[in-house]
Amino acid sequence: ANADIRANEVNLISNTSRADGVVIREANITTLTGNINANATSTNRGIVIRQNTTLSAQKELMLAATSSAASEAIIVEGLSDESRSHLVAQGNISLKGSNSKGSNPRSSVNLANVSLTSVGKNIDINSLSAGDGDVYFNNVDLNAALGNVTVYGEALSALSTTTNSVLSLGGNNSIKALNGLLIGKAINTTQGVGTLFRANGSLSVEGNIAIQGETGGTGTISNGIAFYGANTLNIAKDSQLSLLGKNTGSEITTGGNGISYLIPKTLTINNNGSLTMEGRSTSGAGINFPIGNNTVVLNGEGDSLIKGSSVAGSGVAISGVVNNSSGPVTIEGSSTDGSGVHLFSAEHQINRINVTGSSIQAEGLRISGNATITDTALSGKSINGSGIKVDSLPGSGVITHVVLDNAALNGSSTHGIGVEITSNINGIHQSIINGTTDGVGYGIDIDKNLSVTGTSETDLLTLQGVATTGSGTGIKLNGNNDLSNTSLSGLAVDGIALDISDSLTNSGNTRLNGTASGGGIGVQVNGTLSNGVVNGTSSSGVGVQASGSLDDSHITGISASGSGVKVDADTALNNTMLKGTSTDGIGVEITANLSGYYGSSVHGDVTDGTGVSIDRNTLLVGRDTNDLLVINGNATGDQGRGIQLNGNNTLDNTTLAGNATEGTGIDIDGPLTNKGSSTVDGKATDGDGVQLNGAISGGTVNGSSDTGSGIKVDGDSELDNATLNGNSPDGKGLEIVANLTGNHGSAVHGETAEGSGVDIGQNATLTGGGTNDLLAVTGNASGDTGTGVQLDGNNTLDNTTLTGNANDGNGLEVTGPVSSTGNTTINGNTVGDGYGVHIDGPMSGGLVNGNSANNHGIYLNDYAAINNITFGGNAGLGKPLMFIALPENIGSNVTINGKPIDKNSVGGRTNSGSTLISTSAPTPTSAPTSLLTPILISGENTILEQITQPQEISKHGLLMMKRNQILSSLDEQILPPLVVTESERDIAANISVVVCIPEGETTESGPCDTHILGKWKPLTQTAKQK
Repeated sequence: ANADIRANEVNLISNTSRADGVVIREANITTLTGNINANATSTNRGIVIRQNTTLSAQKELMLAATSSAASEAIIVEGLSDESRSHLVAQGNISLKGSNSKGSNPRSSVNLANVSLTSVGKNIDINSLSAGDGDVYFNNVDLNAALGNVTVYGEALSALSTTTNSVLSLGGNNSIKALNGLLIGKAINTTQGVGTLFRANGSLSVEGNIAIQGETGGTGTISNGIAFYGANTLNIAKDSQLSLLGKNTGSEITTGGNGISYLIPKTLTINNNGSLTMEGRSTSGAGINFPIGNNTVVLNGEGDSLIKGSSVAGSGVAISGVVNNSSGPVTIEGSSTDGSGVHLFSAEHQINRINVTGSSIQAEGLRISGNATITDTALSGKSINGSGIKVDSLPGSGVITHVVLDNAALNGSSTHGIGVEITSNINGIHQSIINGTTDGVGYGIDIDKNLSVTGTSETDLLTLQGVATTGSGTGIKLNGNNDLSNTSLSGLAVDGIALDISDSLTNSGNTRLNGTASGGGIGVQVNGTLSNGVVNGTSSSGVGVQASGSLDDSHITGISASGSGVKVDADTALNNTMLKGTSTDGIGVEITANLSGYYGSSVHGDVTDGTGVSIDRNTLLVGRDTNDLLVINGNATGDQGRGIQLNGNNTLDNTTLAGNATEGTGIDIDGPLTNKGSSTVDGKATDGDGVQLNGAISGGTVNGSSDTGSGIKVDGDSELDNATLNGNSPDGKGLEIVANLTGNHGSAVHGETAEGSGVDIGQNATLTGGGTNDLLAVTGNASGDTGTGVQLDGNNTLDNTTLTGNANDGNGLEVTGPVSSTGNTTINGNTVGDGYGVHIDGPMSGGLVNGNSANNHGIYLNDYAAINNITFGGNAGLGKPLMFIALPENIGSNVTINGKPIDKNSVGGRTNSGSTLISTSAPTPTSAPTSLLTPILISGENTILEQITQPQEISKHGLLMMKRNQILSSLDEQILPPLVVTESERDIAANISVVVCIPEGETTESGPCDTHILGKWKPLTQTAKQK
């Protein structure tokens, strides 16, 4: 003590028991040319250097001591900074201390208020203890500016307390070296710390300095590196501090951490160089700062990396990080069974910190508590868990709030959820949330009763969820969510790109988009949607599948071969539009009841598919007669349908408008009930406006086509207080090719220009509701050649009224057998040169009225065999009412304008009456035939008489009929009085007999000898006569 020793070399050697080996206090020992070497062995303390002592070696300074008792091996300490001791060497400084006995809470090397300076070489401090002795620093300066600093401490026995450590740093310590490595290691302990930063301490480093702490064993509360209380780390410019804490305990235990904060206060890191803090653990957390707010504060301009990994615990778990630094800050964490990174605090900020977490079984990144995330990109990745999870503090159960300020959350999971949100989120300054799943999970999953909102229309929070394969879901909303000022975009393959469950409210500016690249659903809305703009696209699935209450929204769905929009459960639209588009599929598919109020509408567009398909047992309802639900379907391809009704449908204050090019405007298959002010309008260019196969109750069905049929009844159908209106300029206004029944005032109307107003196909039966409830069928043709109503044959009319009106065509045309029963009436009218009714097939029963302005009211062609019919009507001026080509086809019980026709009463005279009928003469033939004389009408009977065609005289003779023979034959008949001025062949009132020579014969006379009998001049045959 109080010595001043100067020598070329100093050697201090001691081997004692009980007493301390070497003790120096308040002394100056200097070597001029050599080393200072102190070596002590003791059962007590080995080397003790007290305050105000300086050891200065010209070469190396070496202290080595062993304590075989529960004492320190080497102690170098001053009482305070003012009484600091100094160890100085031009060469290396080496301190080696060991405890040779078992458990021992004393230090192997204890340095306090001391400075170690190696001017040109290295500093080496080594502690190897069979017990649990440590290397203990308190206010220590280690200076090897031109060399390296090495501190190694290892305890071979278990540490005795949770705060025991192998390397313990307290007070204000500094390290200056080119490279430094400090290690505290206890690999066989159940508790304690490898390297401990004691409370209220600081460490300043210059150079490349690494500090490591490692623990191992089966303990649950051991830590590689631990901070106890408040601490400060200072990193000089162009310097680097690396902290590595490892806990290699068994995986079956929990709680052993790589780096931990035992009593969290604040860890302040003033970093003007580079910081790497890495923790590794098997059973606990890689880095674990478990409680307290803002436990890590970063200052300075350097770059910082906080990194952790674990098998069973979290990779990094930090309760609050405050970033005041201007340099880049990164947090990285990985785990097998725990969270990769867990950031949690009641109130914390994540400011300009790039965070990346990964996990196999749990969350890659978990953010808990109220947090503000600013100018930051956070990423999480997991295989079976969530890539990122945003939730409340563990165990709190209180919904917290997270603010994203120019921030991005990027989460991905193979089989789980990309980003899982269970807290409210508000995004400002164009923040983004991206979530991706590769399996059957969700890209983004938003829990119920949460608000995920942006700021304004120009500052939306963007959410992008992607399911890359299979049936995964891009974005899932679980109900009662507020997504005001957000843009959601979901991507999927065969799953649902954007799935909205329960209610979704929106104060404005919400955009909901989903795209399924395979057979999935673009957007699914199942609940309440307010003020939403929804756009869904699918390749072969459904663009948008919607159900629930959709208010003030615009929903658009597109699918190449599937359904653009599908309504799959009972749905109410309020000021909402559904618009679906598909190429070969269905524009809008409605498979459940749909109601629409306040101007709601449905629009479906396809090429060759169906614009709007309405499934069986579906009810469509508008609000009232002044607020109809509007449904429009369009098909532009060769075989598309505008609207398809599949049966047992009800329309209540609903209007259907279907349009097609070459397909069908509206296809009605099965029962349809119309209520309120419902209307059905189908239009086609070259196809059918409406096709009907089923029953219709109430309302009006309108169909129009340019060249096809306005309405085509192609399956057995029934009308109950319903009206069909068909229109086609060049086709068939209304075509009936199946049985049609109408009751309770039902009616059928067909309009055409040059086609058929109503065309009744072969084998079709029309039936009314009874003798006082007729089915009314009306066909109008306004062109030059159009027909009002045409019956194609083998038709039955029962309690039906047929009315055909034409311009220059025929009002009503019969081309095959027609049977009328009940109270059936057939009316044919033409205002031009056509016939009112033209019959070219057998008919029986009913009443037939024909009216023509310029021609016969009724025209019976060669095949017009008639029975049990009452004819009536009017003919044009100078025309008979009826023209009969073959009077022999007239059967029994046939009357015209109340006068019976009886072809079986041959001979006799008519009593009185006017001529109503004209007939055509037979064509001369080479064989004898009977010629029918004109039909004459009396008040009671019309009588038919026959004349005999003269026989051929010889094969080469002249074929002549003598005038007296003709006159003699005619004298036997009483000619009727003149009523009409018609000139037709063989009319009895005006006869022109033409005798013709067969082709190839020659005579001396002219080719024909014409004799006109009677006093009227023949008239020229009209073009319309047959």
